[in-house]
Amino acid sequence: MSTTGPWVNTISGRRFYLENPDVNDITAGDIAWGLSMICRFNGHVRDFYSVAQHCVIVSYNVPAEHALAGLLHDAAEAFIGDGSKPLKDVLGDGGRYRKLERKAEAAIARTFGITFPFDPSIKAADLRTVKTEIRDLCVSTDKDYWSPGTEPLDGRIEPLGPRGARTLWKARYKTLTGEDARSSRSPD
Repeated sequence: MSTTGPWVNTISGRRFYLENPDVNDITAGDIAWGLSMICRFNGHVRDFYSVAQHCVIVSYNVPAEHALAGLLHDAAEAFIGDGSKPLKDVLGDGGRYRKLERKAEAAIARTFGITFPFDPSIKAADLRTVKTEIRDLCVSTDKDYWSPGTEPLDGRIEPLGPRGARTLWKARYKTLTGEDARSSRSPD
């Protein structure tokens, strides 16, 4: 793997090379940390609500055999950031962001032994979760822009904040894999 080019420093001190990710530089602990510190909807929510919490919800709303992929479906964002849907729409499918995202997703899938591209059930659960997030957490004038024709999940989402979401994500990861997601250098 390449050890040159632009890279992101992770909480564990690893380098994630954006254009050539190495599976040896991807850990569950770094993913949990990064996702818990990223607020959904570019922060335009009533209370801090992380990508980590979003991923946990998705993982509970897919068939059991795809739960780990559901938990990891946005894991690339731990390394490349959360590009909002409107930004991705403007950049287009051939955009550089989407190419980096796909490279990261493929490397993450290899690291954790999940199928990529992801099963369609993950996208369906993601859209239902988005619809629920819009309903519960956002002030939105156009709820159908995000997931037209999709019904929200039952129940309400209560944002946990970074530490709570990170704890929830790690617990879900351990339940699904039997492995601890603690990173050797992370503060928790």
